[in-house]
Amino acid sequence: LKLAQEIEHTFYVRKFNEMLSMLEEDFEEFSLEKYQELPIEEALKDEIEMLKMNIKSISNGHRKKVYTVALNDLDPTDFLKSCKYLAIKYNPSPVGISMVLYSIGGKIVMCLNKEKYSSSANLSSLRKYFEDKICYNCVFEWINNSNKTLSEIRGIMEKMKEEIKENKEKWDKKEN
Repeated sequence: LKLAQEIEHTFYVRKFNEMLSMLEEDFEEFSLEKYQELPIEEALKDEIEMLKMNIKSISNGHRKKVYTVALNDLDPTDFLKSCKYLAIKYNPSPVGISMVLYSIGGKIVMCLNKEKYSSSANLSSLRKYFEDKICYNCVFEWINNSNKTLSEIRGIMEKMKEEIKENKEKWDKKEN
């Protein structure tokens, strides 16, 4: 501030005075309880919108199609909400890693209840396969929990996986 005043630089004198006046204001101390994190769904939606803008700049038709499929597969929330026993694992390809779009590559969908899985590069084809082959006539109804957040669904999936492991261990002990 002193240097700006000495050389009579009005812009920096004004800026430094504004900054100093802000220091005099009472600031709330940061507390983790008051910190609001952006919900995963909103952050993911914003990220997808940003990535969709990149599609226009891709000239290669095959790469553009791969990119479009990967964007559609980036948010599996609706698929996971359809059944509480489904789990998805992404295996990004080197191209997906280099493009920072981790849904480019293989996906593995698992039914934790029936202990079956299938893999593909396209999540929508996996969903159709599961609905037609694995989940068809399943005793567990497909649910639609649109009010559940992705983190709640992950927690439910982890609990279900643990329950299945425990039950399997009990069954293995009974067989022996």
